[in-house]
Amino acid sequence: GRFPGAFQLAMSSHGLRLWHWALVLVALLGSSAAASVEEVTSEAQFKKILSDYPAVVVDFYSQTCGPCIMMAPIYKEVAKEYDGRLKLIKVDVQRAHVGVQIRSMPTFHFYLQGKLEHQFSGGDERGLRQQSSQLASRAEALDIEVSLGALESFYQKFDPTKLDKVDEIYEKYPAYKLVSILKKKYGSAPEFTKKTPSRKPETTASRDALTEKGADIKKVDLEDLKAEIYRREFQEEEKEVSMLTRKNTRRLEKMLGALPPAGTSAAAPVKVAILGGGPAGVTAAIYAARAGLKPLLIAPAVGGQLMSKGVNVENYPGLDGESGGDIIKKMKRQALKFSATFAEDWVTKIDVSSSPFVLHTNNSAVTAHALILATGADSRWLGAPGEEEYK
Repeated sequence: GRFPGAFQLAMSSHGLRLWHWALVLVALLGSSAAASVEEVTSEAQFKKILSDYPAVVVDFYSQTCGPCIMMAPIYKEVAKEYDGRLKLIKVDVQRAHVGVQIRSMPTFHFYLQGKLEHQFSGGDERGLRQQSSQLASRAEALDIEVSLGALESFYQKFDPTKLDKVDEIYEKYPAYKLVSILKKKYGSAPEFTKKTPSRKPETTASRDALTEKGADIKKVDLEDLKAEIYRREFQEEEKEVSMLTRKNTRRLEKMLGALPPAGTSAAAPVKVAILGGGPAGVTAAIYAARAGLKPLLIAPAVGGQLMSKGVNVENYPGLDGESGGDIIKKMKRQALKFSATFAEDWVTKIDVSSSPFVLHTNNSAVTAHALILATGADSRWLGAPGEEEYK
């Protein structure tokens, strides 16, 4: 085709219509026990946990992030499966800063002895379970105990001057860290034993309980409830998105008609053509579509500067902490509902010397009686030393 397919839509509404869905879920949701996932709210608390526990998994999430909501019950299951072997914590990136830069949610970090061993972003249940299993296996070697008598015997042999402070040293460090420090300093370590026997993670059926009948919705864990609502809304919106995309493709084909040799469209001119797929362009498309002008919006798939923002947008009126990409998807979906047409392409040249205007693109040309330019703006950088580093 002359335009490379209709733009890809994704689910757009992450708002939870809790009351509406609660009535539907009363007969389907089961209770779910709370898991030992600690909420971290400060950098000091975060660093202390990394220092105190040999293996730590961190969920950097946002309360307005759909995939975060979906992963929350799964994360709690993993916490229960690896209870005593891994320390699982979560950080709300919109409300707490722990000294870690996060650009998309959810992001999962896996720490061993305070060092970041692995990380990934997205709602990947398989990846979370796989990395947690690997981290737990590596942490087993660190799950040890050192007795006070063994430490005294060690200092008696290697450094008798420390015997007066042996109690203080014993209480100050976890066993795995103490062994590591002494081995690095003296080339040897005190005798130690395994704290707990190796065991396979236990599977849970917390999400299976969500399908049980006769559940009391008041007893359902809030995170499980939100995840179930999000999953159902996502399924419904996927169907709607698919239908809107097919309609957009059919409208686009009618608008363009057959491509003549001269490179201009054989179809009738559109009433309004809009250049730019950011907030301004999509807003123009919504207004024009509601006025019955059947606008054609031409823009690359990127969706403007707002689309490229991986972090949540906090200063956009009426939207609290949603990502730029999600905001643009909502806007486009709204415009499609009013029969605005979207074409993914670059406009390379505009001829306004006669009416209708001619818009040349990478793949074709379109004629239009009216033209709206909403191409956005670029930042004007100073070129000062250090500017690139601190952008």
